[in-house]
Amino acid sequence: MFKFIITLFLNAVLFSHVVASDEIKNTIKNSFSPGAFEIYMMPEKNNFIAQDDIEAKVWSSHIPEANTSRTYKKQIHSGVEHGSINEYDMHVPIILHGEKFIKKGKSKRRVFLTDIVPTLSNILKITTYSYSQGEPLKEAVQYKKEVPKIIMFFVIDQAGWNYFNAHKEATPFITSTIGKGYIYENAYLNFIQSSTAVSHAVIGTGALPKHTGVYDNVPLWNGVNAVFPIYRTHDGNYTIDHLKVPTLVDLWDLKTGNQAKIFVYSSAPRSAIGLAGHGKLFKGGDKDTVFWYSEKQKNFTTHEPAFSFPDKVNNYKFASYVKLNQKDQYWKDQTCKYKETVYEKCFMGSPAFIEFEGDVILSALKEEKTLGKDEIADLVFISFKGTDYCGHSLGSESLECGRTFAQVDRQIERIANYLNGISEGETVMVITADHGVAPLTELSGGSILNTDKLYDDINGKFIRDEGVSIVKKMSHSIMNLDLGLMKSKNIDISDIKSFLNEYKVNGKKFFKKIYTYKELEK
Repeated sequence: MFKFIITLFLNAVLFSHVVASDEIKNTIKNSFSPGAFEIYMMPEKNNFIAQDDIEAKVWSSHIPEANTSRTYKKQIHSGVEHGSINEYDMHVPIILHGEKFIKKGKSKRRVFLTDIVPTLSNILKITTYSYSQGEPLKEAVQYKKEVPKIIMFFVIDQAGWNYFNAHKEATPFITSTIGKGYIYENAYLNFIQSSTAVSHAVIGTGALPKHTGVYDNVPLWNGVNAVFPIYRTHDGNYTIDHLKVPTLVDLWDLKTGNQAKIFVYSSAPRSAIGLAGHGKLFKGGDKDTVFWYSEKQKNFTTHEPAFSFPDKVNNYKFASYVKLNQKDQYWKDQTCKYKETVYEKCFMGSPAFIEFEGDVILSALKEEKTLGKDEIADLVFISFKGTDYCGHSLGSESLECGRTFAQVDRQIERIANYLNGISEGETVMVITADHGVAPLTELSGGSILNTDKLYDDINGKFIRDEGVSIVKKMSHSIMNLDLGLMKSKNIDISDIKSFLNEYKVNGKKFFKKIYTYKELEK
């Protein structure tokens, strides 16, 4: 264990060196296309930009008494975000297992999320399109004439190495899988932003955001000059048109003449669609089983023109599972309230919700009667977002999130055991994370910058016209500007950059580096 910790420390040092070099610019360029954004902002270590008034969300959870402490105390704290290019947001595990197809071992070489699709394509013996930017992880694979009966792929949202380091005893199944399979300890995102929709589109396609068209969870859509979520239309309906390239699922379904069984689930469309692709709306495709949970409707749903889902899953109701949290010593008194308002996504980050998902997924898988029964590889791709919901509210370091992480481990074990059983062990399993998360500022000493505050400060500096803003949209690390307004007011992009370079929060410089679109276009 000591050797493993030292390895992670050295990897962190290596990454710090990398982001201090020109490679950071290339990483940003991997997500940049004209009109996507005008400014990229890299906060100093442990600082982060919050898209709402996160400091007003006063949470209570069991967190370490100090950053390096393993003694815990129930404390009041603010929430936390991700989305930066700092090491804790970018460093993730890639774990592969499959007795007949994957070797046993580990690698410290630097690899990326874009490498997963080329690896699985090699195992499936298909060629990825030219947009796929990764390289196959060849040292991990035992190449066979046949393909596995099932490829199962688990994405644990926000569970970069920060989660694993904070909760070393929480994941016995994943730990045993690492021991039996192949792990890449030095895997990273090679793009921005480190957020759910962006990463899942990369994981599903092997392509970079500049090709997928997915560079933000909630982009500014220049065509209609409006802000709304990815995979949604202006009027709130679902769409898959935002994903500009096919996924591995699309390609494999086409290759097998729709004979492969496809099963994709997440609790959010921005992760499910990124993994699944286009279903029947892909030329030659059909309606695969792809579904997600609707927080507002409190049931499961899908985009019916493209996908299908088993109606029986809506016999399961999360309300009947919430009581399971009362059996957990750390969750039993958790109200998930701030300002007397219940934050539903906090409960979606609880162990009860993960168990609810596990039962639903297994019930739905058992409806797929031919799954794993023939020589055509079936694909089961699942993304657990509960660790992300918990981490944002209660801190990835908290004992509450450790319980959620442990429940994810148990549900992955249940699903993997079922799929191995029906396919007689002819499987390949991949486990990874879409991104990590910043530490709680109460532990790190970092600072939080609210987007509304930065909006006001930029406009207050450069323009005072009421009802007019230079900033059109701001996210965790990117900013869209009104270039026409700036030109009319004789404001240059370099002026905005200079202002941000000197910007301070709590008396300290907030940003480490600022890039403008002019620099990224070179």
